[in-house]
Amino acid sequence: MVNTFEDLICDYYHIEKDSSQKAYELYLEELSKEKVNFPTLLTELSSDKSLQLLRKSHDKLDDYVWIKSFNDKHKLSYLSFRAFTSEELKKFEDIEFYEKYISKIMEKDFVYIINYKEEFSDKIISHCNNNNIKDFILTFRESYNNDPLLIAPLLNLKEHDFKNQAIKTFIAFELFYACLNSHIQNE
Repeated sequence: MVNTFEDLICDYYHIEKDSSQKAYELYLEELSKEKVNFPTLLTELSSDKSLQLLRKSHDKLDDYVWIKSFNDKHKLSYLSFRAFTSEELKKFEDIEFYEKYISKIMEKDFVYIINYKEEFSDKIISHCNNNNIKDFILTFRESYNNDPLLIAPLLNLKEHDFKNQAIKTFIAFELFYACLNSHIQNE
């Protein structure tokens, strides 16, 4: 999955795969911009292959990478990562439509979130050379809140950090696949 994400961002930023660390850096820079349209960026980056891998990973990596959250806060957080068309946005002006949409989201049994309490996160921590990412993971163990627009600017990564596989894994899963869940969860 990390390789697929890497392919996507290298293609998106027109960077050769052997210089992929630059694509990661550009992705974080874009997420850190004040006026980034993250749902649109997520839509432009995603592919049928990335969505397919994500769906498969829910089964194959359940209780390793992903856990099921029944928390309403987590269910509602996926709204912010969904790109809506202008026509869809207009529908939200109708309070009845809005309430029906929110109700549909809340009726879901669960949503998938990253499992930061076990082996997957332990491996990232042990192989990561960046204390900010380690601190985020430890914080997420207490209270998970996926907001890439807050996380990306605070990572404070240097050029050499983007060569670290654990950091690439964190970026791919936390700042892409976890958010991409909104495309699947809200279909």
